[in-house]
Amino acid sequence: MSQKPFKKRNKQKKKTKKKQKQKQRQKQNNKRNNQKKNQQKKNQQKKNQGQKKSQQQTPKSKLGISQGLINSGISLTEKNEHFQQGMLHVDKQQFEQAIELFEKAIEESPENEVFHFVLGEVLAKCGKYELSLSSYSKAIELNPEKPVFFYSRALIYSITGKAAQSVNDLTRVIELKPKSVESLSLRGNIYLSQLQDLEMAKKDLLATIEIDPKHSEAWSDLGVVYDQEHNHEKAIECYGNAIKNDPKEASYYTNMSKSLNADGRFEEALEIIEKSLKLDSKKSDIWFEKGNSLLFLDQSNEAIECFNKAIELSPKEFIYYAGRASVYSVMGNFEKSIQDYDKAIELSPQDKNKFIFERGVVRLSAKQPNKSLTDFNYLLKLEPLNAEYLNMRGCAHDMLGSFENSLKDFKSASIIDPKNSLYSYNTGEVLFRYEKWDQAKELFLLAKKTLKEDDDDDNLELILNAALSIIDGEIEKAIKLLTQVIEKEQEDEEDITECYYFRGRAFEQSNQIDFAIKDYRKVIKLNPGFNPVKDRLNSILNKKEKN
Repeated sequence: MSQKPFKKRNKQKKKTKKKQKQKQRQKQNNKRNNQKKNQQKKNQQKKNQGQKKSQQQTPKSKLGISQGLINSGISLTEKNEHFQQGMLHVDKQQFEQAIELFEKAIEESPENEVFHFVLGEVLAKCGKYELSLSSYSKAIELNPEKPVFFYSRALIYSITGKAAQSVNDLTRVIELKPKSVESLSLRGNIYLSQLQDLEMAKKDLLATIEIDPKHSEAWSDLGVVYDQEHNHEKAIECYGNAIKNDPKEASYYTNMSKSLNADGRFEEALEIIEKSLKLDSKKSDIWFEKGNSLLFLDQSNEAIECFNKAIELSPKEFIYYAGRASVYSVMGNFEKSIQDYDKAIELSPQDKNKFIFERGVVRLSAKQPNKSLTDFNYLLKLEPLNAEYLNMRGCAHDMLGSFENSLKDFKSASIIDPKNSLYSYNTGEVLFRYEKWDQAKELFLLAKKTLKEDDDDDNLELILNAALSIIDGEIEKAIKLLTQVIEKEQEDEEDITECYYFRGRAFEQSNQIDFAIKDYRKVIKLNPGFNPVKDRLNSILNKKEKN
């Protein structure tokens, strides 16, 4: 018989919350249920934050190719008729005709590096990147002292994902021209977005800003660096400088909104993202970020509308489906959540494992333990020593009433990661049911120790203390602690159910049978499929009837 898991705490819900401003923290502490909802949203925000990458900042000249080449120190006065005709076609945006003429010019003067370089520029303009790289390389071979040759080739290397080669070329530009802000900025961006080397990215971006304090792209990229270092205040300051220097670039507002959300400043984040939408309402990532802001402010329906808009604008962007799936899960619409995770898996097979995990968690909430078990079994074939997967498979076994298997998985998870309070607690709770008191006590003590190090769940600490008191025979203390949680909790069904169970055990152990029956019945009302409580209640009632 399928059963709801009996208070198997999910790591997805119990990650440590980021520190908020004091007023926000006080407000959250006044409402335990809101705190838990925010934690679920925090987890989604982390996933979404993991998707935030610096966009490739390829400098875009407002000049035409001809004027841009002149400004780069390239002479266009070569006395070659084909070359001059080619430049006329370039100015008219007739690139294919220009390419034919430049190729004829090269046939006539194969050692002219300018002809090779200009051909490379036009080929790049047409998206013929590999051919353009060949032309740039020939120009460099003929004249290895021209910074612009290396810079242009570096741009194409970066566009085609050849990050190391791009960095090498930009380094050469900086050797030839140490204060080239374009090269420093682009190299910093490549270190950040392609090589994930935050230290080198920060070094280049700071150097860029030192030379040019008004370089908005460098400020924005530096903000991304600080975000990835979880220094959100510094990131927000950087985005502010980017906006100050270029107030019409929507992406800077979007990035600032993400940082404000990460820093717990949700209302400010929503205000900033609205400014981004005023600048560009056709960008799907802006709608997605607005959806995140609304989600953090408990406006789930409005968040769904924003995610819908993001998907409408970019129907192939898998992360938007994953984001909407998380909101549907928070709203309790598990079927739609599962459908969105299915879509995310379809669109991004390379990321499917993390979405299969999320789907497995939602399937547990949807009371689909067999399907959930299928998801976690698949993941454990790939990573048999993944403690998180083992813990969640234990939850699925627990829901199915396969307690020996659940105990095995929880034990394995706690052995692999003994510092995780969730795994120790889950193991101890099953051992408690089996009345293996010494082993249960050992696990509860371990959970309590690690809880102080990595969590802030006051209820769990009280419940652990109560369970330990029951094991130690301190029944009155246990009843007092559990009653304290029950009285202060109004909406947290899981904590209340768990407290009724443990308090029922305490009443039963102290021979207060009527109170035990009353608490067990409350457990069954809240969790009808939990057979161990049904069995205890039936046993008590049978004994009472015989007596």
